[in-house]
Amino acid sequence: MARHWKLVAKLLFSLVLLDQLLFWTLLTQPAASLRSLIALTGRTTPPYYRLQPNLAVPWTLWRPEAVTKIHTNSLGLRAPERPLAKPPGVRRVVLMGDSITFGAGVDDADALGVQLQTAVTATAVEVWNAGVPGYAMADFAGQLPSQVLPLQPDLLVLQLSRNDSLVPMALSPVFLGLLRVSGLARAYMILRFNRGTDHSGYAAALAAYLQTARDAGVPVLIWPEGVPERQNAELSAIAARFGAEVRALHAETLARLDGDPHLSAAGTREAARRLWPLVQRRLEGAAPQSDYP
Repeated sequence: MARHWKLVAKLLFSLVLLDQLLFWTLLTQPAASLRSLIALTGRTTPPYYRLQPNLAVPWTLWRPEAVTKIHTNSLGLRAPERPLAKPPGVRRVVLMGDSITFGAGVDDADALGVQLQTAVTATAVEVWNAGVPGYAMADFAGQLPSQVLPLQPDLLVLQLSRNDSLVPMALSPVFLGLLRVSGLARAYMILRFNRGTDHSGYAAALAAYLQTARDAGVPVLIWPEGVPERQNAELSAIAARFGAEVRALHAETLARLDGDPHLSAAGTREAARRLWPLVQRRLEGAAPQSDYP
């Protein structure tokens, strides 16, 4: 019996040791540090979380020394504080996407929303950044009617990445609490955010998103930042069915952070420079054009 308990004790010690090794190894991984930015929505369908409102926090992505400043407004968006009601004569462009649009790894001033607002040459155009790290296509489909359409957008700019075919992960207060202390919980979250694809669900969510936008009378401009090649034809076909524009932007040439797939400050500036003429065309009522893939 004593030998049995010694074996159990050794196994528990090894598990705790592994857990803590993973905890310190994954201390600044995006999935772990995401916890400091989000609040659970309580929904039974995606999105299961959103950005906390009125944030003003330092945030690390991969490296502890690479600290960025994150602010959100009272609506839980990484955008300036503005009235929800759209002023007369103002046209609104809402950016939707994952950590690329959100601006993981760069300060507020270098995130895509601010950079596109800077590139705007027309008068009375507001750019809103509704990007959320970790979001997939099913999250965008749920976020659109609940958080974005109340902004009364005149144009939606949807950024898609290689991980947008993932199945969104349902989170709980208990699991978020474990992320504070458990490396195994962090490892599971990271693996979950990078595995578990559902291509049929992705196509259905994209179609649902575009249907919702069309029903609301809002045009959509899609720029695929890094969609897997096998999804190119499907993306183009679904977009064409709903009259959405898909533009390549030559995203592979955009500058990235050192050792990281996210856009650097130079990358977001260049993305904004390439996006603005396309945005302006759609705001002026031009017919959708596509050059993707």
